[in-house]
Amino acid sequence: MEHATELDEKHSDMTACFGTLKNTSDKEIAVRSFAIPSLEGASTELHEVVDGIMREKPDGFTIAAGDTYELVPGGDHLMIMNYADAIPAGEIFEVEITTDDGSVLSLQIPVREQPSGEENYGGDREGHNH
Repeated sequence: MEHATELDEKHSDMTACFGTLKNTSDKEIAVRSFAIPSLEGASTELHEVVDGIMREKPDGFTIAAGDTYELVPGGDHLMIMNYADAIPAGEIFEVEITTDDGSVLSLQIPVREQPSGEENYGGDREGHNH
């Protein structure tokens, strides 16, 4: 999994995490939220892009037993918001993913720079002003 720094000045207080989540267990995993403890003050949401519009995915996503789940620009991803400080490429972050049973899974992700996927952030759509 990688974190991609948002390069668009208009949306410089947000960025996203992309990559492949692999469920190595024999039970499905329902991802409901995530956090990056070292990014104090940042808010996080699970997001999807539908018809070019990014929006929160409050029900999260499910990874079948033994399967993978792709987090990609223009699709489902982990969104970090309200964090204006630069996140330099090369850093490693601990990401805590919370499942529907309350379990917390810890992942280490490298930061890589990647240009925006040119999604439409929707302005004030549905109460979000990204």
